[in-house]
Amino acid sequence: MKFTAPDPASALIQEAFERRNSGDAGAARALLERAVEEAESANARVQAYIELGKVFDALGKRQSAQSCFRRVMSLTDDWTFRDEARRLFRQDPRRAFR
Repeated sequence: MKFTAPDPASALIQEAFERRNSGDAGAARALLERAVEEAESANARVQAYIELGKVFDALGKRQSAQSCFRRVMSLTDDWTFRDEARRLFRQDPRRAFR
C-alpha cells in the first residue's frame, strides 16, 4: 500500500477560506495565489482557483473572478468542479462567495 501525503496547497486553501470568511479577502488572495503555484495535484489546483475566484468577487474584481472560473472549466473534466465553476461564473457576484 502506498501512502500519499496531503497536497501542501490544501492547508493554504483552508487558511484562505477562513481568512475570506472573516473578512480578510486580501490575505486570502495572497494565500490562494500561492496555493495555485504550489499545488501538486490537479484537484488542489482546481479548488484553489475556485476559491480565488470567490475572493476576487469579494474584492469587486468580477473579470478576474470569471477568469478563475473559466480556468477551472479548462483544467478538469470533473463535473462537480465544472458545475460549481459554471454556476459561479454566471451568478451575481454579490452571491458568489456564500
